[in-house]
Amino acid sequence: MRGIPNIPAVITSPCEERLQHQLRDLFAIQEDALQPHHFLPHLGVRSLSDWMILGQNLEPNSNDYFWWLKGFTLVIYPYMPELGGKIWSALGYKHSPVQTDFFAQPACPLQKEIKLTLKRITHEFESHTEGLSYEPTAS
Repeated sequence: MRGIPNIPAVITSPCEERLQHQLRDLFAIQEDALQPHHFLPHLGVRSLSDWMILGQNLEPNSNDYFWWLKGFTLVIYPYMPELGGKIWSALGYKHSPVQTDFFAQPACPLQKEIKLTLKRITHEFESHTEGLSYEPTAS
């Protein structure tokens, strides 16, 4: 994340109302999209794209960026739990990301560096997919 090293060590102000409203709207979309009886993950991912666009307009050295990044962590957690958990921990929180903790101040100091291991798709994975085929049924 481009701004973690620039986030203030101590967060001095609460999340702005504008970000709160946008995050609540996004959570509502995501919660609805991920319901088992009408699972529509593409809608949740689209709202994640909207959140990313919002973050591009924030200064990385601001309290707003901290709150935006915290919201980002909550939004990506259902899709990428390992990454979401690492960012949440770097922001100073001990447990898995949950919405009820969004407005809580960090319990631990901010970690300015996150080590991520990117897993690449290997040839072994590709060979497993080569044996799969899809043939539409005749109607």
